Amino acid sequence: MSRKALVVGINRYPLLKDAETQKASHLKNCADDAEAIAQRLENYGLFEVQRLPEMIDAEGKPKVCP
Repeated sequence: MSRKALVVGINRYPLLKDAETQKASHLKNCADDAEAIAQRLENYGLFEVQRLPEMIDAEGKPKVCP
């Protein structure tokens, strides 16, 4: 039986506004946290992981795109 996981890491939330300046208040670590979870699922849970949004790093491996 194959195990699959979808890991989503989104940093940009244009509708999330700072209370004082009313500028977009983007999150800072969601994509990094999502990538850490994806790696653990692959390495220890034997999952086939799909990342969103996805990019290919310099080593040719998929990674959550910040």
